[in-house]
Amino acid sequence: MAGKTVGSAIFLLVIGNAMALISDVLIKLLEPGAPIFQFAFLRCLLTLVLLLPLARKIDRRQLFTGAGIHAIRAHVHLIGLLCMVVALANLPLATANAVFYAAPIIVMLLSVFIFRERLTPLSVIAVFSGFAGIILILKPIDFNWAAVAALGSAFSLAINAVLVRKLPKQQTTVHKLFLNYLLIIPAASALALWDWQQGSRWSTELVIIAAGSSLFILGYNITVLLAYRQ
Repeated sequence: MAGKTVGSAIFLLVIGNAMALISDVLIKLLEPGAPIFQFAFLRCLLTLVLLLPLARKIDRRQLFTGAGIHAIRAHVHLIGLLCMVVALANLPLATANAVFYAAPIIVMLLSVFIFRERLTPLSVIAVFSGFAGIILILKPIDFNWAAVAALGSAFSLAINAVLVRKLPKQQTTVHKLFLNYLLIIPAASALALWDWQQGSRWSTELVIIAAGSSLFILGYNITVLLAYRQ
């Protein structure tokens, strides 16, 4: 990458992470025992609805081009979302976010295995030093199964970030996001239906939080697609 491109990508990721943090704060407001499958379904559905006004950016003649890689990213995203909700519900926000920030390290490692990228000693030191600094600043202390869920979310973020380069280059950002969330809906709705059959019901608070979270996470997803495409 040229210096200007790298700088632009870093700026996008900083903005994206800020929006993701706001989404995390909203999820943290969920009541204990909130139906996470229904929340995941609502957030994915509402994100899809938010994309509809931009439908003109979608190439309907080649809507499902690259459906295989899109499907992988979609279901990895769903798993990561569920892990994230579990982590945020059971960990302090600082602890959960410290683990989420393992994603850049995982991206670096996956890039080596998938794209055969070569890492310089300086880049390795920079990434691990950055992660160590986040740990020291946030002072996470409660590592348990919920922290494992947070790590699972970090893995999903990293996998999806790395797979951006495998997406069809001719597709617009809106097309990629629309297809991603469209392919999530069947699995998410099946899980939400199972949750409903267990007696869980939506609440106004759940819908409001899901709507707010979907708005900010959509912004995050846009910045990731733009940054890792560079």
